[in-house]
Amino acid sequence: MHHDWGWDSWHARSDDLESWEALPPLSRPDELGFGQIEVTQLHRVDGQWLLLFCCGPKEASDARRALGETGDNYVVPVDDLLGGFDIAKARPFEHDSLYAARLHDTGGIPHIIGFRNFEFGEFIGEITDPIPVRWDGARLVRSLPA
Repeated sequence: MHHDWGWDSWHARSDDLESWEALPPLSRPDELGFGQIEVTQLHRVDGQWLLLFCCGPKEASDARRALGETGDNYVVPVDDLLGGFDIAKARPFEHDSLYAARLHDTGGIPHIIGFRNFEFGEFIGEITDPIPVRWDGARLVRSLPA
C-alpha cells in the first residue's frame, strides 16, 4: 500500500519455493488510485485477461470517488500478465453491494460471485447467486440471458 492513494503490485520469482527474487512492481500509484486493493484475482473472460479486485469507497482516492462510479469491485484489462497493470484503467463492476468478488467459469460461461455487503445501511454478509458476466471491450458487465 502506498499512502498517497496509490498501490504497488509487486511480484517475485522462485525456482524452489524457498529462495525468492523480488522483481519490479507490476503497477504504480496514480491519482485515480486506491488506498487498498483486496482479494485480487487474474481471470480470462471472453479472451481478455482481467485483474479483479475490491476497494471500499472510503479507501479510494478523492479523484476516483469524484468519477461517481458505483460498485466496490474493479476490473483492469491486462495485456501481458507480467508486463504490469494500469490501475488508472480500473472500471467498476456495477453492483450495489457486491464485495470480495471472484470470477469462476461454470459450463464455459464466466460468472461473478461475492458477498452482499451493505444494503440500505445494513450489513447482509450472504453470498450472492452467480451472476453471468461478459467482457464488452471496456468493462465487465452482466451477461443477459439469450
